[in-house]
Amino acid sequence: MRTQLHSTMDSIPPISIIIICLNEEENLERCLRSLQQLEWPRDKMEVVVVDGGSKDRTIEVAEHFGAMIVRSPKADIPLQRNLGIQNASNEVIAFLDADCTVSADWLSQAARYFREHDRVVVGALRALPDDASWVARAWDVHWRSKLLHLERNEHGVVREQAFRQVTTQNLLTTASTADLVGGFDERLKTGEDSAFCYKAHQLGVPVVWDPRLEHVHHSEPRSLAEFFRQQVWHSGHVGLLKLLQQAWHKPGGLNVPVFAFGTIAWCCAVLGTIAYAALTGNAIPLLAVTGVGCATYLALAARTCIRMRRWVWIPAVAFTYFVYGVARGVGLLGLGMRYRWR
Repeated sequence: MRTQLHSTMDSIPPISIIIICLNEEENLERCLRSLQQLEWPRDKMEVVVVDGGSKDRTIEVAEHFGAMIVRSPKADIPLQRNLGIQNASNEVIAFLDADCTVSADWLSQAARYFREHDRVVVGALRALPDDASWVARAWDVHWRSKLLHLERNEHGVVREQAFRQVTTQNLLTTASTADLVGGFDERLKTGEDSAFCYKAHQLGVPVVWDPRLEHVHHSEPRSLAEFFRQQVWHSGHVGLLKLLQQAWHKPGGLNVPVFAFGTIAWCCAVLGTIAYAALTGNAIPLLAVTGVGCATYLALAARTCIRMRRWVWIPAVAFTYFVYGVARGVGLLGLGMRYRWR
């Protein structure tokens, strides 16, 4: 029987931490060690590892740390998340990716929200590991710039539009919230967390971004090739159809597909003008099209980096914007990779 939240409103709420895994033996051990350091009573916490058919020592590592193991061979990620909810014993649920670590006060910082609300979704933006690549650091400039547009209180907490920032790398909610939302959409290969948060927001559930819950994500892309594969994987034509259905009428709701298809169109225009230059010897159209595109990415990067006071990152951010546009375009057209990017 699931432990209810109402019985613990004035005490420490029991929490179930759900970790989705597939061949994560090294990451999972680091993640579980960080959970051992939590300032939280052990009898008020359970760890549920949902394994998608690992071939390495993932199950052995989970058993060593005393986690509950749910086996779901070849299941897609949304189904794994729903299985985790179904097998969790407690009303309060936390999702944490296996390649993430948290600080000792992670749950104690989050607990206030479950004393205030029966239904809530809360999370935070990830921090980079010390050895993060230049690609990861450039993309981090972009992500953190998005927070500048959001209203925050004295603790940096975002309550309006926070659904745009919270992901299941680090997401805490309640089983009753998941029931209201209908769980994670099992039609999606990826992006199920964004869909979950957006639907919760539509239904009037508070969605909160709190920097005090920040986690470290240890599997950031190490190269442009990894970044490209990551962004293709995060796309997908099924996800595009859902995005168009839900957000076409919202301010900024179509930014991603417009930017992605604009990038693909620019690449096609460059290729066309290359062919034209080869056939006619006239390179002026090529120079014009190339110049306009490069200027656009540099301008977008400059806007981001100036806001963040990180001017030196303008070229790197501009290049990641271009790669992001190509990758998202490929993914949205349904031409992407079938499996995880790592």
